[in-house]
Amino acid sequence: MSSSIYEMRSNRRARRWMTGVLASTAAFLLFLAACSGSPASISTGATAGSSSSSGSGAPAGTVSFSADVLPIFRSRCISCHGQGRISGGLDLSSYAALMAGSQHGAVVVAGSPDSSRVVQMVVQGKMPKRGPKLLATQIEILSNWVKAGAPDN
Repeated sequence: MSSSIYEMRSNRRARRWMTGVLASTAAFLLFLAACSGSPASISTGATAGSSSSSGSGAPAGTVSFSADVLPIFRSRCISCHGQGRISGGLDLSSYAALMAGSQHGAVVVAGSPDSSRVVQMVVQGKMPKRGPKLLATQIEILSNWVKAGAPDN
């Protein structure tokens, strides 16, 4: 009789353990689903006046400089890199100014976010120096724009 009590306790422990494992797995899967959900549902913190597409996490081929990238620069970068203040020789207030580069040379290498200084500085968290860092969706938009060839659109 004592062996059946032992088996019942052991089964109860096994069920509790399995329930814990299943609950943890379910929570982890929900977390992953939330993280990999539609980028359209993720807020970018875009400022008023920016296009609604700036929060879309748009695919590389559909990102627009004027509608997606420039609003990010205006909300996070222009206070130091535009409007009469050009830190490091970099002006982000227009496409032409951005493509002119900085005192260190070109900051955008069309088609290569990994070689583009403007992307790498935000990815590494070095920019902006003051104020809030770019959100992951904003960095994705900037990176996708560079991947798409950094078009003036």
